[in-house]
Amino acid sequence: MRPLRLSSLQAVCRAGSIQRRGLHVHHRRVEAASASSSQPPLVLIHGLLGSSSNFGSLARRLNTSRDVLMPD
Repeated sequence: MRPLRLSSLQAVCRAGSIQRRGLHVHHRRVEAASASSSQPPLVLIHGLLGSSSNFGSLARRLNTSRDVLMPD
């Protein structure tokens, strides 16, 4: 994953992709601000015409205690 800076996101957002069973899925991940987080990751899924970058400010608020995953 390569680090990205989103304009509305103060935390580092890492973009990457996975391929499973012939499907290629791009995603962004914002790691928890707390290194000792034991919370499961939170997955944010956008609508049909949305993008994972639409969740920038929300991910910034939610990443204080857990990782935030945003598939595209």
